Amino acid sequence: AISQTFTTTPGTAYTVTFDMGVLAFNTSRQTLEVAATGNGSLLTQSFSMNGNASGIVQWTNRTVIFTANSATTTLAFRDRSTTGAGLDLLLDNVRINGSSGANPRTLTVNSTPDAGVPVTVSPADSGGQSNGSTPLARTFNSGTAVTLTAPATFNGINFQKWQRNGSDLVTTASVTLTLDTATTMTAVYSNAPPPAVIANGSFELGLASWTVGGTANTIDTTTTLPATDGTTVVRFNATNTPNGGTISQTFATNPGTTYTVAFDQGVLSFNTSSQVITATALNATGGTLATQSFTLRGVSNGNTNWAARTLTFTASSATTTLVFRDASTTGSGLDLLLDNVRISSPSSAGSPLPQASAAFDPDLVVDEIGQSAANTPAVIGDTPVITGAPGAFRIGLNASETGRYFLERSSDLRAWNFHSEQTVTEPGYIEFEDNSPPETRMFYRVGRGPADTGN
Repeated sequence: AISQTFTTTPGTAYTVTFDMGVLAFNTSRQTLEVAATGNGSLLTQSFSMNGNASGIVQWTNRTVIFTANSATTTLAFRDRSTTGAGLDLLLDNVRINGSSGANPRTLTVNSTPDAGVPVTVSPADSGGQSNGSTPLARTFNSGTAVTLTAPATFNGINFQKWQRNGSDLVTTASVTLTLDTATTMTAVYSNAPPPAVIANGSFELGLASWTVGGTANTIDTTTTLPATDGTTVVRFNATNTPNGGTISQTFATNPGTTYTVAFDQGVLSFNTSSQVITATALNATGGTLATQSFTLRGVSNGNTNWAARTLTFTASSATTTLVFRDASTTGSGLDLLLDNVRISSPSSAGSPLPQASAAFDPDLVVDEIGQSAANTPAVIGDTPVITGAPGAFRIGLNASETGRYFLERSSDLRAWNFHSEQTVTEPGYIEFEDNSPPETRMFYRVGRGPADTGN
């Protein structure tokens, strides 16, 4: 263990940020424990990472928050790994930032279409202000959990949803959020039927808003794998536990309206077995509105591959329950993953769900960092695999036929740009490199034959 004692102000929230890494020649797990101690324990939290077996160091950023209760606090890091054979746990770039004074977080609360909505704010902010009428602004220490409650009706129209920074958050009139940055919340009122909203669809809040069922103790969330939206994914049959786990969520729907649920199915695998996820929509009495199973084969070598999926249903009640079930027959050497669950309807506001390019060549294969296009075309050899990190992505696949292969990129699955090409004279594995992706969310596809280079 290593530790350091430093000066703190009682009652002040502090954020500790550090980089955790693993140098590994296998896929075993390393665990780092972080503890903060003042007048007693303030925080104890553990973080785990799996090795990538490549001998290449991988890093991930971690953050913990504690509130000091004494003039000094001791921060300690301990190696809680169960093995060190063939891999090392690494730590770097530890820094701390107190939330008092220098870094207050401003919470702005608005309402639409009318101002003047009375909103309950709890707790009071750093200046002692709490409840008020929109628009209002309150200032809190970073990391403070704040609950906002809006009235069910205002000026004769009904509450519909809360939006955070312009994006739909929840349809309940009461919402709790943790302030780690400046945030704008908007209470939306309308007499239109409430829009369908999937809460925490990217699982950045863990499994909050979701109900876990099925086989016990087989589902968790992790930030150590590539996510398609944000940094967190759901993992079924984690670490070789049994199949059969479920997660579900109930949300408001308008009877007679057709909705499309989109989500990303993934597989972390050390073999080429398949994982199956079943998506089901149930009405308020438990009747099945739609159900479909999706199969995705692993690509082995500890790699993660993703595919975009959709389920369409017509609501028959004021609420609908969406259920995801691990229907795989094995979890040995591979895990089923889920991320980026969202919902739309013909009347939904906002951008449509991403669609695949209408100009797909039948011989193209598609893979990406982010999500796979629906209705993936015929595969050349095998599905491409993406490895590396932003600024150093490698896109590889098994070229089963000779010819000219080319890589294209897109940030929206609509406009595709030529990147590079290779000529294959003998079938075998080929790899493209993208050392400067222009977007954090980038899609790739590989084709065989003439490429449009823009010349």
